[in-house]
Amino acid sequence: MVDVSKSPREVKYINKEDLEVMTNQEVASDMDPITRKEIIYEAKSELELYELFRIDEFYDIQKSFKKWFDLDLEVDHSIALLNANKRGSHHADNLQLLFKYHNGKKSNSSWNRFTFAEQKIYILKVIEIHKLVASESKLDIEINNKILNQLLDRLQKVY
Repeated sequence: MVDVSKSPREVKYINKEDLEVMTNQEVASDMDPITRKEIIYEAKSELELYELFRIDEFYDIQKSFKKWFDLDLEVDHSIALLNANKRGSHHADNLQLLFKYHNGKKSNSSWNRFTFAEQKIYILKVIEIHKLVASESKLDIEINNKILNQLLDRLQKVY
């Protein structure tokens, strides 16, 4: 067997049992969904209606933060769907909202999911920074507390 993960490549001699285990692992990984889109599609076909509703609500709340506050939050899988060590699931219990920049830095790594209290603090801090930048750059951004509180209430109910 040739190990191509290292440079220069290494040749390893393994016994038949190890070869069979490695072959079975490779076949299983080849059969696994490859893309995020495939993983999400497969998960949606197996979820109950209420769980699909919860996922949709996460995306609707994220869109509302964009619409009403011009915040670039993204729906994030705390345990990443494409994590090499442990794949996360496309389920509401694995979702949270992250600022676009933070989600990009996280990429396919996994983080502990925020508790709702932590999620709320995170969003409020992002809004604070957003307001600070807006005031310095003379952008016209209004944070309506009634809308903010309603979005946070909705988020808490699906969290």
